[in-house]
Amino acid sequence: MDNYYIRLSAPGVYIPPRGENDRNVITNADLEKIIDTSDEWIINRTGMKERRISFDKNILQMADEAVLDLYAQEDLNPDEIIFATNRHFKEREFPNSGSYIAGKLNAKVATHDTLAGCTGLIFALRESYNILKVEEDKREILVVGAEHLTDMTDYSDRNTCILFGDAVVAHKLERVKGKGEGIIKCFIGGEPDLGNEDWKNGFLTTERKHGLKLKPNPSLPIVVLDSITELEPISVLP
Repeated sequence: MDNYYIRLSAPGVYIPPRGENDRNVITNADLEKIIDTSDEWIINRTGMKERRISFDKNILQMADEAVLDLYAQEDLNPDEIIFATNRHFKEREFPNSGSYIAGKLNAKVATHDTLAGCTGLIFALRESYNILKVEEDKREILVVGAEHLTDMTDYSDRNTCILFGDAVVAHKLERVKGKGEGIIKCFIGGEPDLGNEDWKNGFLTTERKHGLKLKPNPSLPIVVLDSITELEPISVLP
């Protein structure tokens, strides 16, 4: 399989619409009313002014919309579908969520889910890249990255609720003959979240009173900026 590159499409996207009277929008001003925070405090740590919440669509329905948006831009004929999400579905553990997308596309292909927290989409893109590099029978993979965390976020915790919203992206990865712009190389690493005596189930946990909670990290702005700086030289080209 010489003389080819792995192309990553522009994303298909579903973001909940603002809704009547901005019903689906959670602004920093909204959060100021329920927790001890401020617009300046949130922006300094996250850069966020607002986040969206989906009342009308669950995570699979949002994913369907993102794939439809991608379909409007790209021909889709995937040989495999990977669904990356932040959470399990207690009400629907089986079949996997990727199979739902396959059914919508009427595609009889291999499907599976990947769960890696906030980095799930990155892991799924890396996995797809590696599959296309070594499996000659695979030419195209559809990757869906989905989050619907607002229904399990602790809105009494100012360190956590400022971060999460609901949205989905979908990407097509394909092996293309010739030379062109694509993924240059994949680098990935990690550090185990072992928690401590106070956070026995890890620093991101649902084992708390009101839902998902993240241990405060005073260095968060520095970590985010350092990560962006390190990734720029190996960024993915459209």
